[in-house]
Amino acid sequence: MSHHFPRSPLRGTTPHLARLAALLLVLVLGCFPGLSVQAGAPLAPFVLDPALPTDVVVNPGQGLGQCHWVEVSVLSQPVASWGYDATETNSSWAVLEPRPGEFDWSPLDAQVHKASDLEKRIWLELLTTEGQTPSWARDAGVRLIGSRGGTPVPWDPAYQALLRRAVHAMAARYDDDPTVDAVNLMAGGCYGEMAICARETDTALWEQVGYTDDLFISAVKQIIDIYLEDEYTWPDGTTTHGFRHTPVVLQLGGGLYGHTAAVIQPVVAYAMETYGMRVWLKYNGLGGSFDMQWIFDKYSDVTRVGYEPAGTTPEFDQNPEQYVMAALKQHSSFLCLQKRYFALSDPGWSRARDLAARYLGSQILLQVEAPQRAAAGDKLVVNMQWVNRGTVPLMRPLRQGRADVPASYDIWLGLVDPASGTVVAASSFTPAPPTTRWYSAQKIALEGHLAIPSSLQSGTYELRVGLLNPDLPRDSPERYFRLVDGASSDEAGRYQAGSLQVTEAVPAVSATPAVTPVPPSPPVPQENALVRLVRALLDWLKHLFR
Repeated sequence: MSHHFPRSPLRGTTPHLARLAALLLVLVLGCFPGLSVQAGAPLAPFVLDPALPTDVVVNPGQGLGQCHWVEVSVLSQPVASWGYDATETNSSWAVLEPRPGEFDWSPLDAQVHKASDLEKRIWLELLTTEGQTPSWARDAGVRLIGSRGGTPVPWDPAYQALLRRAVHAMAARYDDDPTVDAVNLMAGGCYGEMAICARETDTALWEQVGYTDDLFISAVKQIIDIYLEDEYTWPDGTTTHGFRHTPVVLQLGGGLYGHTAAVIQPVVAYAMETYGMRVWLKYNGLGGSFDMQWIFDKYSDVTRVGYEPAGTTPEFDQNPEQYVMAALKQHSSFLCLQKRYFALSDPGWSRARDLAARYLGSQILLQVEAPQRAAAGDKLVVNMQWVNRGTVPLMRPLRQGRADVPASYDIWLGLVDPASGTVVAASSFTPAPPTTRWYSAQKIALEGHLAIPSSLQSGTYELRVGLLNPDLPRDSPERYFRLVDGASSDEAGRYQAGSLQVTEAVPAVSATPAVTPVPPSPPVPQENALVRLVRALLDWLKHLFR
């Protein structure tokens, strides 16, 4: 079993040059701590700060979830944010498309409503493996390979055509549903993973139908395209589309021969370069023997990356905190657990679930200082201190071409009339540093300004602060990222920072203008030679390590 890991960024340079570059970088950053190299820099280490508040808050794309089922007994627990359904009764292709082109979405609708009623989120799945391919599809030419009920051959045109029709019908129904957080895609292997099970008994069968790693890699890329294509024109001229807004989850694996990195790397590279945050990455191996640190190091600030347990083992059962902490230190955004792990009541498992719920993803806290009185027409100065107690920086998807790239949230400041709920004054700005660089347990001090309209009536107003996704409509439940202190947030997710007493505008006092001599402008400071040298060195290092 071979493992191929990413090339060292220093490979391709001579050893002497690499050592010289590293020495110069240490000297520069040691002498000038205000300078840093941002491009390609790894995430700051995760820091578990016990002094920070421990509230659990639900936000999309992160947190602790339930694997395989969506059950009220689990999702009703405060630590659970989401669940995904992969059951034969609700997610089976044979159940959802009982006859060619005729779909029955009622089983999935019931699961979506179940999650919505609990104000939690759900991942959906169209399960085509483990014997869930309809008999009519097999009659139409879809080949099934192997034991466990059979898996469709992922590169077969007949399978891909029927998968496209079903997935596009699924997208037409659920793509804009706010409860649907993501969709598990069928990535070629058992249970939709990029892994082919029962290799001991099924290897010869897969080889007979032409399996190679390269063919499998190509098929997975094609399937990703099917799920996310913006438009597809069928032979009869009709058009359909995949998921334009909802991300898909790629469940990583090593194909038939277990060539983990060799198979995963080219698929993930394609997915990230083509679709970015529209593809999340999940490795179903927490507690297993494979070290997937490189995936988290490379992509945790590019998209959502998370875990599912490798299975039920005594080692995992007896050391839950150890494995959850490993996921946190690797900057995991999410983790799902099977139902049995939510039912375990021993202290170790209680602490492990709490750790996952509190720290996975972006977990943002805020402290605000602002005046309690101001006059209409004044500019209110709001001092804020932000802290991310979570594992990854705060990112929102920004569409560029076909890809969603990580972008910063804006900071929103507003005054609200408590009687009517009307926003009477508001402003927003992109913070510096952006939220995509708000790392674990680092305090970010920012100053915001809010102009109070001169026509605003005297009275008491509420000051609210939010993290705003400006690309989402005003009525979107995800427009504001919810802060950890949920008790101090309004229904939209904006932090209630206190009250402001607004008085009448102060009338302007007219005065005779006086001529004031203008002092000469001070000389513009010039960068000295050392600063210019440092900047040139940093630019050289960036180009060197590209």
